[in-house]
Amino acid sequence: MLLVVSYERQDLKSNMFVMPAKLRKSKKDKMIAGVCAGLAEYLGWDPTIIRILFIIFAFMYGFTILAYFILAIVMPD
Repeated sequence: MLLVVSYERQDLKSNMFVMPAKLRKSKKDKMIAGVCAGLAEYLGWDPTIIRILFIIFAFMYGFTILAYFILAIVMPD
């Protein structure tokens, strides 16, 4: 007995992880400038996780605060 299994291209695409096209600041879930929420939307994570990571890295390393303000200026709305 021969069993033939065919995979359609549509089935394979539905199981793939698709990221948003662009990295943007969030308008609906922003606290200060929307940078953390925008990163979270892009990565598919919860914004609270990104905010906590930013706070931890801000206390450990000072560059995080500078990086946040640079991203707030550079990232589109």
